[in-house]
Amino acid sequence: MTELETLTNGLIYPLTGDAPYKTFCWLLKEKGEFTLEKFLFDVKAIKISNCRDFLNNVREYSSDLIFKRYINLIKRLEGIFAILHVYHYFDIPIMFGYTSSGELIGLAPERVYSTRKDLDTVLIYPEQIQANQTTSVLVREIKTIIDKLPYNFGDTACPERLFWTVKVLSNRKYIIPGMMIDTVLAYLAC
Repeated sequence: MTELETLTNGLIYPLTGDAPYKTFCWLLKEKGEFTLEKFLFDVKAIKISNCRDFLNNVREYSSDLIFKRYINLIKRLEGIFAILHVYHYFDIPIMFGYTSSGELIGLAPERVYSTRKDLDTVLIYPEQIQANQTTSVLVREIKTIIDKLPYNFGDTACPERLFWTVKVLSNRKYIIPGMMIDTVLAYLAC
């Protein structure tokens, strides 16, 4: 651990405001298997939220029309999932839940470059699995709701460039890295 501290001394990580790298020791007996999600909870980078807080934030920064679209999205997601999970990675919302067939669907804002291609394509990350027909229909329905639904509330660097994406993930341990990779890259690109 001392050698790692020496190697990282003076290095900075620009995503967190040029903060220095910090070494840490993950105690498996106390904290269990290391996952990105557990680590981010441990360092308080992720907070559990709820739909009410999410919608209150939307209301504060959005027009009535956009707010109504978000209410429609939340109602539909609550109808699809037994439990709709809402996390905030710093100020970035990530929503996810399990379908009745056990597949995990996640939503997060991401950067849109030129066009919204492949509206009917179900994105699967990171394992190449095929979503069943029912899940594919649900994903297309969610995509229809989120298509052109901007993420433009809260403290964002370039809200006009962020839109929601939906992905089918094969395992809970992939929800944070699977949803955050595009989202964090979107914020870095602003």
